[in-house]
Amino acid sequence: MSDLVDKQIPTLAVVMPNYNHARLLPRALDALLKQSFKASEIIVLDDCSTDNSRDVLKDYASRFPEMKVIENVENLGAVGNMNKGLSLVNSDYVCYAAADDFVHPGFFEKVISGLAKNRGLGLGFSVGEWIDEATGVVSHVGAGLSGEDESLGCEALIEAEIGGRLMIPSNACIFRVDALREVGGFDPQLKWHCDWFSMYTLAFRYGICFVPEALAVFFMHAAGYSARTDEKVKEHEGVMKAIVDKLETPEFSDVRPAIQESGALFVFGKPMMNYLKSDSSLKGYLTPVFLKKCRWYAFKMAVKPLLPKWLAELYLKISGGRVTKKT
Repeated sequence: MSDLVDKQIPTLAVVMPNYNHARLLPRALDALLKQSFKASEIIVLDDCSTDNSRDVLKDYASRFPEMKVIENVENLGAVGNMNKGLSLVNSDYVCYAAADDFVHPGFFEKVISGLAKNRGLGLGFSVGEWIDEATGVVSHVGAGLSGEDESLGCEALIEAEIGGRLMIPSNACIFRVDALREVGGFDPQLKWHCDWFSMYTLAFRYGICFVPEALAVFFMHAAGYSARTDEKVKEHEGVMKAIVDKLETPEFSDVRPAIQESGALFVFGKPMMNYLKSDSSLKGYLTPVFLKKCRWYAFKMAVKPLLPKWLAELYLKISGGRVTKKT
């Protein structure tokens, strides 16, 4: 691995939760196993699948010694499996892979190379290639951050967030294990936003490295974990409160100013704005940057489902949400 600057090569673990994705597991696992930089351990947690997932996983484990299969005795759900996997990791860095997604060649090598140049960074990520299965629209999430491989600290990230250029795609992240454990992994109270909280905490606290290539593919499903449902809309207010309550604790007092200054909470839209307005003690979050970004984001979310595919893709191209993948 030519770009590594340290004699001690970092070790990487992959954690992959699986529930009934037997048909798609070979695509995901083959992509991980064929990476130019090899993961030291691939931990697959089967969450009580009822299809033939366990047969597929046993076959792979018999052929690849770095792969370990954990068969849960009860269904833990997405966040439970993410944290269980983190507790089992013995490597320096960890990547979370979905059984129904996949990564492109070079993903591990390019991100780990950036992390190896500065072992203090909290995470590294590439552009995320997100495919909306319902519309066919492909967005390259995070593409606007930079056109070069680079590392960015807190001040630069605040500036990028204010300018609308910072978006961290969870499917394209590699985390520093000790830093992720330090923040408690993924908080179940934050539900489908738990990864956002951990990613942005690590980014603002330790800095990031970035690779401006679309190297990890995420398929957006109507019934996915983060998809909107009536039940989730009702829960949303409680999740907003949990996020802010966590930021208000002493443990995250170093991150809170960056979140406030950058207006990063805008991504939660009007429910977050309404919650912050309901409590006068939280007015520090209601900055002009936050209010402007929040209102624009709410408008985009309302209009997005109404746009034809060609217009949605034109908007993404103009706004920096699409890149041409390097070969």
